[in-house]
Amino acid sequence: MSFYGIAGLFISSCLWCTMTWNSIKIEVREGIYARRVLYMEIRGLGDVPLTRIDENLTPREIKPMAAELAYFLRVPIEVF
Repeated sequence: MSFYGIAGLFISSCLWCTMTWNSIKIEVREGIYARRVLYMEIRGLGDVPLTRIDENLTPREIKPMAAELAYFLRVPIEVF
């Protein structure tokens, strides 16, 4: 049991370090095919979408999600 406990602590510390070194990014494209997607930027892996790409969210829906996540992770929000 102590092996699993130590392994769990190691994995969780790696995940927390990954989250604290990165930032939250919102991609906004306006026009005929409007698209708003919430991403988490991870070094070496690129951008990981946190919302479905085909889901058409309004700015009122995506801003609180991004703000809450950025506050929890203590990282800045980037809007593109």
